[in-house]
Amino acid sequence: MSNDSMSAAPKFTPGPWEEEIIGIYGNENPVDVYEITAGAGRVRVAEYLLEADARLIAAAPELYAALQACQAELIRVTTEVNKSSAYTDMIVSDARAALAKVSA
Repeated sequence: MSNDSMSAAPKFTPGPWEEEIIGIYGNENPVDVYEITAGAGRVRVAEYLLEADARLIAAAPELYAALQACQAELIRVTTEVNKSSAYTDMIVSDARAALAKVSA
């Protein structure tokens, strides 16, 4: 198991990201609309999102970092005990693929 994806720098706007209500959309069934911003300069990352989508997107930088840490620890532990399984190999492969989507 290699840790190539851990060395690739992410190409997204650094976090933390925050979600904020920017308005209401719809007449009959109005919904709150959110935008995602990042940093002191309030860089707009995304807008016109429903609350659940906004919260997920706002958490993206922390989720990315957490997945990197989990992948590294799983590789470290399986290497240390010199034992991996098809399941751990699959988890590392899935994590690597997800991280590569961000770093591509």
